[in-house]
Amino acid sequence: MGKLVCPVCGNPGIGDYYHNNVVCPTCGSDLSVFREIREKDKRNKTGIVLSLVGLVAIVALAAFLTGRIVNQHNTDLVAEEDTTISQLQSNVGELTAKIEEIQNADNSKPVQEGAFLYTIRKGDSFCGISRRFYGTEKYYRELAEDNGLDIRTHLSIGQQLLIKNR
Repeated sequence: MGKLVCPVCGNPGIGDYYHNNVVCPTCGSDLSVFREIREKDKRNKTGIVLSLVGLVAIVALAAFLTGRIVNQHNTDLVAEEDTTISQLQSNVGELTAKIEEIQNADNSKPVQEGAFLYTIRKGDSFCGISRRFYGTEKYYRELAEDNGLDIRTHLSIGQQLLIKNR
């Protein structure tokens, strides 16, 4: 990455403040906060799928370890715990597959005659949804209004929008 522009005063020729501690020589602003914001954004981009799978795996592992420690002298209970863990591991695989299916599926549902609910996915916008369902971006305002929203409203993954036929 070459020279950047100071995001505070617009002075060109600032060093790479995304990777280094940089103070703008013109306005004296400490630009390290932008690096911290970028690093936090990177950390926040871990997906909910990985979190859910990780949580289920931790629960399964905890059940396994607890079962082993508490019931180490009772082989019948240990065998039963092993079966339960195998079932949990199988369930983790099934849940992971279902999560991927849900993420990749078009979760639109009929709502009323000539309309359906659409579930927002990563990267969706009013313009993009208008283009997807109406073949043009010109209905983005109507799409927002149909859902009681403003065109500046941030769309969240999982949120549902009513899509009317045009």
